[in-house]
Order: sequence, then C-alpha cells, then structure tokens
Amino acid sequence: MGDFGSFEVKFGYFTIDTIRTELLGYIHKYDPSFSLDDSSNENYIRYVKIYQDNQKDVGERIFKILVQWTYDNVFYNRRQSLKTLVDYCTKYQNDNEALKQKIEEYFKFTDSVYVLDYIAQNPGSYTNWFHVFFDKSGKLIDYSTIESVKSSLVRFLESYRFNTGLNYLSGMIGLLTDDFSEIAGKDRLISAFNNIKTFEKNVQQSILTETLKLGSYLDQKNGNLLSEILCYFYQDKILTIYQELKDEYSLGLYLQSANKKLKEIGDLFNGKLRKIK
Repeated sequence: MGDFGSFEVKFGYFTIDTIRTELLGYIHKYDPSFSLDDSSNENYIRYVKIYQDNQKDVGERIFKILVQWTYDNVFYNRRQSLKTLVDYCTKYQNDNEALKQKIEEYFKFTDSVYVLDYIAQNPGSYTNWFHVFFDKSGKLIDYSTIESVKSSLVRFLESYRFNTGLNYLSGMIGLLTDDFSEIAGKDRLISAFNNIKTFEKNVQQSILTETLKLGSYLDQKNGNLLSEILCYFYQDKILTIYQELKDEYSLGLYLQSANKKLKEIGDLFNGKLRKIK
C-alpha cells in the first residue's frame, strides 16, 4: 500500500460464534473479568446493552463493541498517561528533585511491582491485594513505602481501567494517604466493589474482613469515606462495619435502622392497646 504500509490478509472460515470468541479473547488479555452476559455489572453494562440490541445484526453489534471498548480503554490509556505527567509537573513545578524522584518511582521495578503485575493479570486473586499493604511480619508498611507503591500503581492503572484488584488498591491507598479523590480513589474503589459483589459469598466476606483490618489504620475522615462505600455494598453488615471502624457514618445508619424498628414496635403495641380498649 505504498508509503502507508501494508496489511497481511488471511482468508478463513468464520461464524458469529468465532467472531465473538475472538472479541472476548482479545479483550480478556487486558481485562479478564470482562463479560457480555452479566448485566448486573455496572462496569460492562454499556457493552451488554450494545450486544442485546436486537435492532442490529449480531456481527454489527460485535464490531461496535470492539470500537467502543477500544475507545474506552486504549484511548483512555493514552489520556491517563498524559494526565499523570501533567499532574506530576503541576504538583512539583517548584521542586525539581521531588519531580525527578516521582518519575523514577514511576519507572522503578521493585518487589511490589511484581505483585502489581501479577494482580493485573489475575485481578480476582484477592489474597495478593493485601500482601501489598503488609510486610512479612504482618505490620502495615510505612507511609513512604505506600507512596512508592502508589507511584508504581499509576503505571498499571493507565492500562487496566476495570481491573478489580488494581482499582481496589488504588482506592485503599488513596484512603491511607489521605488522597481519596473522586477519580483516582472513590470511583475506582466503587468500581472494584461492583465486581467484588459478583464473587462467591465467602470471598466477599473475606474481602470485607481484610478491608476492615486496613480501615482500622484510617483517621476519622477517611474511615467515614470507607464506611460509606462498605455500607452500600454490605448492607447486612452495618453493625460489623461500625464495630471495626468506630465511624460516624455506619453508626448513623445503624441508629436510624434501630429507631425505625422501635417505631414499628411502638406502632404495633399501640394498635393492640386500642383493640383492647
């Protein structure tokens, strides 16, 4: 094709099923959790709706999903890379040494980077999420180490938008470093729990237990932020959340529920008294 390069074209037998299989195979290289069959997962509902649009033939739907996913993820990768650089330059515009250190941490290969890489490839391996936060003796890693992990994590987040494990780490590290912004922290943690709610019940419970253990290291403000998310996804565990975090948010919800039950009992009791009279 002249100066514009060339393409190698291979002709072969294909069906709608083989096209769908190839699409999922391609996407699963970057997002192993991706599914076109789970309409309850908010991360993928856009693609599920496209796939279920019976006004278009299946082939057209599959190609539309590919185009949409590429825009949402490949272009997202490039935007995030630029955003990371701009954020660093803005934050450290008057401190060249700090900027240099941050960039070095971004590219540095450490033990935690290997763990992050494993989580990127195996987002559901939840036990490895918590290895990031604790040393071999079981103690929480110090603040400078958390910041170093945070710098390394940024590079992975640029490539994996809906990775459950990486998003969980991003949210929890944001809380531990008091940097729980809407995009970098809160949205990613919510995205992670949207996936976690599809896990087996015993796994969901294990993740809650370990999350509350991490949450015990948070101050009051960040404890409330974590509690708000946990109470939404574990509505039957509000008392447990309060007992571990001692936060104001879950306490408020628990008291509200208790008052509602007391009112119901009072109404029932008053109704019986009126019948007796």
